[in-house]
Formats: sequence, structure tokens, C-alpha cells
Amino acid sequence: MDSNSNIPIENVVLSSEPVDTRVNIQVNKKDNSKIIKISFISLILLIIATGVGAYLSRDNQANLQKTNDANKIKELEEKVTELEKSSASSSTGSTLGNLQINQRDTQRKNDLARITTQLTNYASNNRGKIPVDLTSITDTENGKSFVQNYLGGVSANISGPEYIDPKLVKGYDFVSSSPDIKINLKIEIGQIAYQPAAICGSGSSLNLGNARQFTLRVILEKNATLYCVDNS
Repeated sequence: MDSNSNIPIENVVLSSEPVDTRVNIQVNKKDNSKIIKISFISLILLIIATGVGAYLSRDNQANLQKTNDANKIKELEEKVTELEKSSASSSTGSTLGNLQINQRDTQRKNDLARITTQLTNYASNNRGKIPVDLTSITDTENGKSFVQNYLGGVSANISGPEYIDPKLVKGYDFVSSSPDIKINLKIEIGQIAYQPAAICGSGSSLNLGNARQFTLRVILEKNATLYCVDNS
């Protein structure tokens, strides 16, 4: 049996001094203060972090916008450069084409001058007479046309290799004009029209000439102009 179980209740002394709770209260206040300070600091850090994040976000957006703008400007510059090159190439091609046309037309004019010289030679060999028709074989004694005898013709109406159209690269096709010089003759590139007893008029028209005069006409490429020469 426990020896303490026999102690009378009246002999138990209870302490009458009050318990001091201020220590616990002070401890709780300190803890709460720390929590408040930590919370406040956390809030401030959160606000700062949010502000920095927003600033960086705006800065990134601004940089991204600048990059996009720079890329668009570069694309526009490249397109402008391509257009300029294309325009320059087109202009160069057009200029070269015009130059070639002018050169071919100059050759045609020179060929008419050379043929005029050959017609003059024919007249000198035939007592001043000129051919009635450059493709006719009745005007010569050897049964050949003027084109064959004086222009090295491969046929009665097609001139030889020394008289070729520069575009078609073949001999000129000689055609006879209408006896009525008022009729507007239509000829094509590579053809030469001969008209005796006539001289060049204004534009595409002809005027009457004497028995020893003649005209030669050819179509030029530039503006499809009818070019005329005579021996007047």
C-alpha cells in the first residue's frame, strides 16, 4: 500500500500565490510583432517584385515592338531595293531594245542608199533608162531581173546576202508599187517597194516625177514609219 494514501486531506497545503501570466502575454506580443513585421516586409517585397516585373514586362514589350518595327523597316527596304532593281533592269532592257531597233532602221536606210546607187549604175549602162520593174526579167538582156543582176538576188525578187533585212536576216523582198502613185501602198518589214517616175512626197505620199526618177520605200521598225528615198 502507498504510504501517501494515508495522509489526511486537511494536511495538504495549497499555494495561495497568483500565477503570473504576464510572461506569456509578453511572449505572445513579441511573436505577433515579428509576424506583423515579416508580413509587412513580405508585402513590400511582393509590391516591389510586382513593380519590377511590370517594368521588365513593359521594357520587354517595348524591345519586342522595336524589333518588330526594325524587321518591318528592313522588309520594306528590301522590297524597295527589289523594285528599284526590277525597274532598272526593265529600263535597261527597254533602252537596249530601242538601241537595237534604231541600229536596224539605220541599216535599212543605208541599204536603200546602196540600192539607189545600183539603180544609177543600171541607168548609166542603159542610156539613162531606169527599170520599169525591179523584179521583171524583160528589162535585161541576159534574162535576169535587176535584183539578180545588181543585188546578187537569189531569185527575181529576193536580194542576195549583201542586202538583207537586219531583223529577218534574209534578203529583201522587192515589190512593185501601183501605177497610181496616189494609192497608199502597204508593205511589211523586210519588203522594199519600187516606184518609177515618182519622187517622195510628204509623209507616205508620192509625187509625180519624170521618166528617169524613181522612189524606194521601206518600213522602219520604230513607229512603223514608211521611209522613202528618191534620186531627184
